Amino acid sequence: MKNHERFAYNLTKLLFATETTQRELARATGVAVATISRWVNAESIPNIYHAEKIADYFDLTLDELLN
Repeated sequence: MKNHERFAYNLTKLLFATETTQRELARATGVAVATISRWVNAESIPNIYHAEKIADYFDLTLDELLN
């Protein structure tokens, strides 16, 4: 599984498990909803700054988020 696909899978799983919408995560991380959509669809991955914001939002370490 490629990094983009792994991250997309993990993010999708987190969004579903916490009943968080892409819009809510976009607001919390300061990115556009379209950006969250690209991450969920494995079209791109966040930079380290936004990955840390996502990890913080879900109360995870970066390792937990990315692996």
